[in-house]
Amino acid sequence: MQAPPPPPPPPKETATTNLRQHVPPRVRPTIIPIEENFDRSKSDDEENYQRGYQRRRQHHDLRTPLSKELEEIPWPHQLNLAMLSQFDAESDPEEFLLKYKATIEAGGGGTACKAKALVLALRGLAQRWYKNIPLGSILSWNQLCSELRESFRAVRPMKSHHATSTI
Repeated sequence: MQAPPPPPPPPKETATTNLRQHVPPRVRPTIIPIEENFDRSKSDDEENYQRGYQRRRQHHDLRTPLSKELEEIPWPHQLNLAMLSQFDAESDPEEFLLKYKATIEAGGGGTACKAKALVLALRGLAQRWYKNIPLGSILSWNQLCSELRESFRAVRPMKSHHATSTI
């Protein structure tokens, strides 16, 4: 028994047969960066940006009674400012401070954060009081608490002493 003859070789392709097979692969263009020769000193735009930034920092610092050191402390990431209790000078400042401190501490804030966030919890008369504190005069959270307590002492009902008098 003889082996079957080998299959015939494929026909040679001509230019008129399938053209798609002969298209060369696409070549991605090479991007050549062009370096410009320019002065490496600050550009006018950079200088204007820096001046504007410094003006905004100075303007911001001038509008707060907190010291520069307190203002520069970063906010904790998990602090939820929407949960802050509000103080409008009509409620008991001790009760407010107790709730306020607990909320800030639960969010990971320390004493500097308590001082920074207080302005967000004040309303009405208490907000006006805060705006009237001399600029840059608050150096600590304890100082701010003391000033708040002194300015808004809670009106507590007087204990009535009924004296029995005989006529």
